[in-house]
Amino acid sequence: MYLYSPNLGIVSTRRRAVRSDQLEGLLVVGLTFADFESSPALGKQVLLQEAVCVSSLADAIVEDTVAVAIVAAPLLPLFCDSIQNLSKELRSQSSTFIVLVKRRLAPTAGVRNDGVVDSFVCTVDILRKIIRVFAPLSVGKLDHLCYKSICDLANGNNIGCQRLLVKQLPVLTSVPSDLSVLPRIDLIMAHRGESAHLEASLRYIRGNSNWQRILIHVGLDTDCDSNLRDVVHNNAPVAFFQVRPTPMGPYVVRQHLIDSTRQQLIGFHDSDDISTHDRFSVMTGELESLKCDMVGCHELRLNEISGHVEAIRFPLNVNNSLRDDPGRSCFLYASALCCRQAFERTGGFSTNYKIANDTQFLFRAFFHLHIRNSDNFLYIRRMHRNGLSIQSHMCDKLTSRAEMRRNWERAFKEVLSGRRSLTDSILGVIRTNENYQLFRILAKSSGSVARFETAPDEVSLLSDERSASI
Repeated sequence: MYLYSPNLGIVSTRRRAVRSDQLEGLLVVGLTFADFESSPALGKQVLLQEAVCVSSLADAIVEDTVAVAIVAAPLLPLFCDSIQNLSKELRSQSSTFIVLVKRRLAPTAGVRNDGVVDSFVCTVDILRKIIRVFAPLSVGKLDHLCYKSICDLANGNNIGCQRLLVKQLPVLTSVPSDLSVLPRIDLIMAHRGESAHLEASLRYIRGNSNWQRILIHVGLDTDCDSNLRDVVHNNAPVAFFQVRPTPMGPYVVRQHLIDSTRQQLIGFHDSDDISTHDRFSVMTGELESLKCDMVGCHELRLNEISGHVEAIRFPLNVNNSLRDDPGRSCFLYASALCCRQAFERTGGFSTNYKIANDTQFLFRAFFHLHIRNSDNFLYIRRMHRNGLSIQSHMCDKLTSRAEMRRNWERAFKEVLSGRRSLTDSILGVIRTNENYQLFRILAKSSGSVARFETAPDEVSLLSDERSASI
């Protein structure tokens, strides 16, 4: 193991201990296979088996280096304590990028922003590509490298990541993320936005070793232009549909696709976000271990407005959080995995608004479901100015999202107190009265797209045939 600290300059190559409180800023830590076998951490001291001075990130790659970490100084002891557990992921044959977040207790009520994340560890092949993409890189100027790297992963993936993970320090388990065999999952995704974002979302879902058991259904709420045709052509195993007219809003698309599929687990995903490599294996396990009907997770926020990566934690018991403080957000719907029978008990999504109906669904689901959040970061959410939640003009009749939430909160409290029944409240399911059609999109071998109008029962047939063929 070797280490560079900007405030210490050259670190002796002799074996010696360095107190972590002597270190400042972002540190460059190089790892070899020998470091995977024995932890170099001794309490608040880091025992350096080898230390060298580096002036650029390229110098961090020396003989026998297998992984390099960029670690905030306060996290160094926790990182060293976790090296053996992290090694199970870094030993993988695939190119791996792991975002590192300090472990903290989840909030008991309401969402909490735990600040900027700037630490990560990656296999050496990825680091070489990071250097090439973002060169020149001085070790004293690494503040935004984590953000830049994840932006690249979420867009063109020039740095070639195959396995994207987020781990909390200290890492408490050494089980690698590829072991679980997934049950079949219908993954529901509505898309209206940049085709490159959709391509990235699909890339990381299909990068999962069990992805064949994730039956992906994408509903396009926009015209299928040449860029989207390329996405369809490049993702032949994915079932693509298009709604007419557009825009109908994501809830029309999602509810229709849910009604047209049959697997016992339903997963959700926004088309501009990314799932970690282990999201579905962890969440299917926690649906069972937590004995709940629906499970979400913490969010790693790629905030393209502020230019930072942020750790967003949610309360673990969603029902308790809603009961204690219904005015605060406590669940990221896009990260959810739900049992189909439980979802159907709620009545599903209302489709009368183009935004915010997931909030109304959650207030209603409180009375039907046991809802929990996994204490893991399994979902990377992109926040950008073109996001649907940022575009206030998408509200019907200029009704703001905040006003709708306040009305639903009042109704929730009335139902909770017994002053009004759930069926008589505005929390009931309200379907759109607009006429629409859903088309199946098929990619021809030439790369062009053929569109076939289908009735709901035909959509179900197409989904069933696709499921049977996997």
